[in-house]
Amino acid sequence: MLRIGATQRYVDPLAAGINDLQEMSKTHEAISKAKTQTWHRILTHYLPLYFPESERFGGNSRSDWFLALLERFPTPAGMMALGQEGFTHEAWSRVGRKVSKARLINDIYETACASVALPIDEDSVAIAMFRMVIAQARSLVRQSDEIERTAHALLSDNRLPAPAHDPRDRADQRSDHPRRCWRPSPGRPPSPVPQVLRT
Repeated sequence: MLRIGATQRYVDPLAAGINDLQEMSKTHEAISKAKTQTWHRILTHYLPLYFPESERFGGNSRSDWFLALLERFPTPAGMMALGQEGFTHEAWSRVGRKVSKARLINDIYETACASVALPIDEDSVAIAMFRMVIAQARSLVRQSDEIERTAHALLSDNRLPAPAHDPRDRADQRSDHPRRCWRPSPGRPPSPVPQVLRT
């Protein structure tokens, strides 16, 4: 391995000053995996039972407004119990800044009215478990956002130096691209070189 150069250079994170960035990267990866697993659990288990038509409003695992709305209204029955005006008032602050916000909230309410969800009481243990998973997903979203903000602040203050290039790399690049030499075409005499006219 040493003869063919297939080796790796060990870099001490503390000595290189990247220990914090390395830990944040690993933690962010673990949180992202947990967030994805929790989001898939919501999409594949809870929503098909308690509000299947709401999946089209979800977007992605970063949609905290959707999770906040589900945490307050885990079933369509809770939305219809307040009426359209009451639901709009409760959902307005949770939806956040959206284009055509009123139309979106109205669409969610109409979808709830026509839902085929199971008739589960919001005070049941099953819905309590649903809310617990939603709270877990929201917590993971906040943790991920906090790590990203911290990493952005550290990277904006610290500029890591560019890696040093091995002089042998340039030699290899020069050997891979040999200098082009002019050669006459086979069977064709070389073109005469024009002479400079002297006055």
